[in-house]
Amino acid sequence: MVSPEKIAIGQATQIDEGVWIFAGQGITLGCHVHLAFGSSISGGGRCEIGDFASIGAGVRLVTGSDLVDGKGLTNPTIPAALRTVRRGEVRIGKHAVIFTGSVVLPGVTVGEGAVVGAGSVVHHDLKPWVIYAGNPLVQVGRRPSATLLRLARRLNRGGG
Repeated sequence: MVSPEKIAIGQATQIDEGVWIFAGQGITLGCHVHLAFGSSISGGGRCEIGDFASIGAGVRLVTGSDLVDGKGLTNPTIPAALRTVRRGEVRIGKHAVIFTGSVVLPGVTVGEGAVVGAGSVVHHDLKPWVIYAGNPLVQVGRRPSATLLRLARRLNRGGG
């Protein structure tokens, strides 16, 4: 973890071995969040992950990136005054699931309960309770929410 003082971690959250986190402008992990082996949060922007969200193995949450518009040099070895960098925020909603090897780009919001299939590249906001997959990313289904929300309420009341 880089800049752990900028990371807020909720109750019962699990961060597996091999996870890399660069806090940048700040990271908030809700309760019962799981970051699987080899996943990462990088880019220097902000990241917020809601309660009960699951981030699969090797998932990359990218909160910022060098711009290649010719206005600045690229990579972190260059002094800040000579670079052009876009920092953004990645928001992962409550109950969202992002499967293995997916990449979420800066400025994206993954809606509550949304699912991202393995190996997908997420470059735009995703609707709540919708299942997406592929590259290019497309909607492939809907995810029912009633049972998941009921079980979460039960857990929060201490009825584990």
